[in-house]
Amino acid sequence: MESGSRRVPSPPTAHHRHPWGFGRMKRTGRPFIPHLQSSHPHKEAKRTVQDADSTRLIQALEEGAKKLDFRPLLEGFRSVFCAHGIDADRIQIPMIKPLGFRHPTIWGVLLTWNRHQGFANTSVMTHDDAAEAGIGNDKSFEDDLASAETPRNPYGFVHGEHDWFFSCALDDPPHDFSIFRTLQDEGMRHYACFRLNMPAVHLPAVVSLSAANPFPADLRARLDGLRSILGMACYGAYRTSQAHKIASTYVGPTTGPRVLDGQIVRGSSETIEAGVMFCDVRGFTALSRKVGTDIIQIMNRLFEVIGDEAHQRGGEILKFIGDAMLLIFPLAGRQPEDVATMLIDTVNAAHPRVAAVAKETGHDLGVGFGCHIGEVIYGNVGTPERLDFTVMGPAVNLASRLESCCKQLGTHAVFSSVIQELAPQLQHAGEQDLKGIDGPTPVWVLPRS
Repeated sequence: MESGSRRVPSPPTAHHRHPWGFGRMKRTGRPFIPHLQSSHPHKEAKRTVQDADSTRLIQALEEGAKKLDFRPLLEGFRSVFCAHGIDADRIQIPMIKPLGFRHPTIWGVLLTWNRHQGFANTSVMTHDDAAEAGIGNDKSFEDDLASAETPRNPYGFVHGEHDWFFSCALDDPPHDFSIFRTLQDEGMRHYACFRLNMPAVHLPAVVSLSAANPFPADLRARLDGLRSILGMACYGAYRTSQAHKIASTYVGPTTGPRVLDGQIVRGSSETIEAGVMFCDVRGFTALSRKVGTDIIQIMNRLFEVIGDEAHQRGGEILKFIGDAMLLIFPLAGRQPEDVATMLIDTVNAAHPRVAAVAKETGHDLGVGFGCHIGEVIYGNVGTPERLDFTVMGPAVNLASRLESCCKQLGTHAVFSSVIQELAPQLQHAGEQDLKGIDGPTPVWVLPRS
């Protein structure tokens, strides 16, 4: 990738969900840093942007928003380049946090297209990866780019006090950057990168082009006329992605799109059938006193493993409530028996992973689960200034009360009679007087192995 000279050990190759939530991309722990080389300003007249360019980019943004994917944007860039006689064999846009990209979990996407490999080399880096690689700090990243002495990569030539455009022949490059050697090995002989014009970002995005055959002699003039429209398209893709992912991350993958679709009126609601799971961390108060602010990292690890198992089975985290988590498994399109199985399987899969986190952190950690299936009110509640999607109703209360029985019954999960009727392998554990629930309530637990 187009990175500087710093190298860090890469974690095992993994795939990460695309920043917009769909598709798979290669994840890398190696730092990818934008590259640059500046050329002296030329006198060629700036080429004009055609209506067709705007149409191509609007179509690319629309397709990207529908598919929740950045790749149509780069395809749109490529189409515009070709229309202006710029035929590249490789195009790269480093969509990273220091260059205006914003995402709750992803530090950057190295969006790369190659004529022979398509998007195979596109990769992502999480915020944790970036911090581990020593590039998570935006200020230090900016300082690297602004260095007037020896840029660590080509992008250093098009930021700071440098020109917006850089190009060179790869047969005899002016600097020995690792990316140049990589491109030479891929058969590239000509390279260029340029800074986009973008609004509301401190450091605009950069695009790099590589080709086996020479670019037009007036490449600079051709690109100068495109910088603003390409920058606006890139900014639009950034913000659309940000809106989708923030809504999905903070509200949920099912609820988030509803908010973006306009279902945001205070008081709007509907009644749905769903499996409800309430889980609570045992001994949270004592643990938080013991570990202080480290409690956040511990809770993140616990929530991560539980949320991962729920997500694999069609569940959605609806809310974090201090040291507790509320999840739903909507029945829409599913059989009740299947949802009961999802709840039980999530508990069975999450329990050993919680134990693994306890061993990893060296703390005595435990989580209790309460599960029920029933009718819930799913809606938008709050004040005029602060709204939230949530579920309410007796089914939610029962799931919470069932979880509160875990300690007394010496188990990590308690289920309702509704679930037992759908999953007869559950064992009766007597009746409990639950707060807010009329009469003794039969409770059920997992069979002891």
